[in-house]
Amino acid sequence: MTTATQPELSFPRVEQDDRRIDTLIGLLDRCGDWVTAGEIATRLKSITGIGQFSDRLIRDLASASRGIVASGQRGYRLTKFLAEDEKEHTCNRLRSQSREMDRRADEIEAEWLRQRNGREKAQGAQKA
Repeated sequence: MTTATQPELSFPRVEQDDRRIDTLIGLLDRCGDWVTAGEIATRLKSITGIGQFSDRLIRDLASASRGIVASGQRGYRLTKFLAEDEKEHTCNRLRSQSREMDRRADEIEAEWLRQRNGREKAQGAQKA
């Protein structure tokens, strides 16, 4: 059995020393409140003249900010401006997502093993 290879999707990785992180932090510092990704993209475009701030890039910049930028359903906000309940909600949501990802990975791994073992049994029966 042959498997087709798919081209690997590559997204530019945001490094922790990326200058755009500082730009995002500066914008959020001036706002002081929650700011949506759309608002951030619009404001960053006007600040930098670059229109390439996708939701994914903003999420990656926040993730690479070493905890300085928090994210939630309301958008992005500097951690220093979070009330305690906002901090708790943000951390609990991230931990819950992590558990869900672990559960999903375990299910995929178990299914792969089940499928592989079924193929091996079928191949063994064919040889007999």
